[in-house]
Amino acid sequence: MTEQGRYATSSAYFASVAEHVLLADVLTYAWYIKRVELQVLHAEVDVAGYDLVLSDHRVIRHIQLKAGQNSPVPISLRLCDAPSGCVVWVRLDEASNGWRPDVRYRFLGGGPGEPLDASDLGERVTSSPRTRKPRLGHRDVNWTHLKGPLTASELYDALFGSAEASSP
Repeated sequence: MTEQGRYATSSAYFASVAEHVLLADVLTYAWYIKRVELQVLHAEVDVAGYDLVLSDHRVIRHIQLKAGQNSPVPISLRLCDAPSGCVVWVRLDEASNGWRPDVRYRFLGGGPGEPLDASDLGERVTSSPRTRKPRLGHRDVNWTHLKGPLTASELYDALFGSAEASSP
């Protein structure tokens, strides 16, 4: 099976792997380098445009996760209603050195504490893959529109800023 076919047939599994890699990187960086305990919350229902909420006790980030290949992805406009909504795109490639995949992050959002600007999402309306009808509450965003590639530490700084935060 080709890599493209593997992603297509196991997309939920791949998305879960990407989320766990992201959380491992960000939590490890927060704990060992920033000396911060992050709160992690998961959306039970995908209705508000985000999958994950991370907080360093100063900034709360509502994050829509995207994972996979280099193709346009739908982003919910409802993410712009969150106080500090953003998109994190996780790209995992076959390991070049050892067993861990090569990880690249991309980011779209305002600064820490700032909302996502709807104009950053562009004007391309997403179509439903099943019905081909427009999904007016979504915009297709190409991966090249996101800032990156970023390391885990650069992503952390994009999410929470580079200033030191103290854990309560």
